[in-house]
This record gives sequence, C-alpha cells and structure tokens, in this order.
Amino acid sequence: VMKRFVANDVLTANAQLLESIEKDDVDQYVELCGEDLLEEKMEEIMEMYEGEMGKKVEISNPKIEFVTGTKAIVSYDRTTPDGEQTIRESRVWSHQGTRGWVNVHFSRTPLLP
Repeated sequence: VMKRFVANDVLTANAQLLESIEKDDVDQYVELCGEDLLEEKMEEIMEMYEGEMGKKVEISNPKIEFVTGTKAIVSYDRTTPDGEQTIRESRVWSHQGTRGWVNVHFSRTPLLP
C-alpha cells in the first residue's frame, strides 16, 4: 500500500516537471530538479535539452521502478504531436527530505519508427 502512495508522489512530480516544460515555467522546473542539473542557466537547459522534443508531446507506456525507498526511475515514450519523433525517456528521481522528489538525471533513446 505504501509503495502505491510513493509511486503516486513520484509520478505526480514527473507530470509537474513535464507540465513546467510545456508552459516554459522555469521556476517550477528549477524546484523539481536536483542541484547537478542546475549548473547551467535554466532557460538554456530547457531550450537545449527539453525543447528538442517540442512543447506538446504525447506520453505513453509509462513504467516506474524503485531502486531504493528514496530513488525511483520513471520511463515513458514521448511522441511529438506530428508523430514524427518518438523517444524513450527515463528520469531518475530522488527524495531529498523537505524538497520532496527531485529529478537528478534523465536520458533519452530514440525509438525506431
């Protein structure tokens, strides 16, 4: 039962992060990212890394894997609205006390059409 609550918290944080990208909400993005991801200016990060998929994307095939009680990996497919590009995106989340769940790493793998 507790695992479902934790999974809900992690997935909610992930959804908020994707929403911050879609809305260009740099403040919310910063709030949800770990210090290691924040070494550059956030506007540049959002444009360079997050913006390459476009703002409106479709999410499918979500999966959550718990590494420990305070670390989880959320993976899903992101497809651009025109259906031209699909990637498998994975985000590593870490629970950092009062900050809650923060994204500490992400990676993308292009999927073949």
